Amino acid sequence: MAKQETVPLYKLPNIAGFLAFRVFFNARFYYPVFALLFLDFGLTLSEFSISNLIWAVAIVALEVPSGALADVIGRKKLVLLAAVLMILEMGVLLLAQPNTGTTLLLLFCTNRFLSGAGEAMASGADEALAYDSLDEAGLANRWSEVLEWQTRLSSIAFFVAMLVGAAVYDPNVLNKVSGWFGWDANWTQADTLKLPIWLTFANAWLAFLAALTLKPTQGERENDGVNPWTKVAEVGRRLWRKQNVLLVILAAVLFDQAARVSMTMSSKTFSAYGIGEVWFGVIGAGMALLGAFISKPARLLADNGTQRSIFWLLVGLSALGLTGQAACGSPLGLLFVALLSIVMSLNGFFASFYLNKMADSKERATLLSFKGLCCNVGFGLISLYYSGVSATWPSEEPADYLRSLYSLGAYFALFTVAFLLYRRYRLKSAESV
Repeated sequence: MAKQETVPLYKLPNIAGFLAFRVFFNARFYYPVFALLFLDFGLTLSEFSISNLIWAVAIVALEVPSGALADVIGRKKLVLLAAVLMILEMGVLLLAQPNTGTTLLLLFCTNRFLSGAGEAMASGADEALAYDSLDEAGLANRWSEVLEWQTRLSSIAFFVAMLVGAAVYDPNVLNKVSGWFGWDANWTQADTLKLPIWLTFANAWLAFLAALTLKPTQGERENDGVNPWTKVAEVGRRLWRKQNVLLVILAAVLFDQAARVSMTMSSKTFSAYGIGEVWFGVIGAGMALLGAFISKPARLLADNGTQRSIFWLLVGLSALGLTGQAACGSPLGLLFVALLSIVMSLNGFFASFYLNKMADSKERATLLSFKGLCCNVGFGLISLYYSGVSATWPSEEPADYLRSLYSLGAYFALFTVAFLLYRRYRLKSAESV
């Protein structure tokens, strides 16, 4: 066993495949031009909203059932299915032709459904397979090391995807680069429209190849054959009784909500700070790269800190970030937005670290999917809350917009108090049993 403790990560069972799958599945070159790409194809803003609503419905509806299915029929099968859905998702966009009306809308709606379904299939399945592989080898204590590398590699891959995706979509950039090499190119927007999609299509195939390298664990081969819906009900009932697991999930939702909605609106925040649009992609890539730098401290905190100290650290960072992004009306506000990006990375790291330690092997993927579902529902709630706040705000001027962001800090403070009161209630109830 001592010898295995020094084995490089990539030689541990299923870890190299897990890391490669995560990197290629999540690094999507169209992210920096996501909305622009849809609109340049010929969708209207309302059609764009409809397509994204389909994505949200798909991922929420399929998240937990897919986790249960992974626990019942095998995690590798669900990871492979997620990769296949990503291939189909990109293939649909490659078939689409600009400005083709109803056909275009149907293809993009299909793309969004496949995207949501793919993310739901992968949610929990790949992580559960990787953790159980370590557990069966007696190396579960190295999970924090795996998370460190997963965070670092994913951040670097996302950084590259953001920069390259934005660059290949801009014909002016490609024409300049071609000129440096002495090529007489004349790229147009029509030529570059699908380049980020082609690059992501290649990533989808690499994710599929990574999924093929995964091997089922012994626990998967000995699955109990329970109906997936029965598994969902069983895990849901046990989750309600396991207060330590439930509190970790609720804490993950608490820190995810305000940070994620802030990052979703970050381009509008950058604009309110007086930053030009030309810098948005670079700033977004830089914030993605922060994960590579915080992965080591996150691992040290997970291995040596307590849940209480980590909770209050995230409370402090969230409060500072939410207040600072609203109070600062200059580019210095980027520091506070960056704090919220760090909160999102740390929250994902610690939630995975603690939930995998607490979960039973036969219900691990289902439990992780419950966490994903709760976070998505929480994000929907805070999105509705902020849309109501912004609808009653006096104007959309930069100063008014920034003031409206204080409402996110108020929301976070309210839910932090609610979480602490609920935690106290659950602990007292447990003591009285």
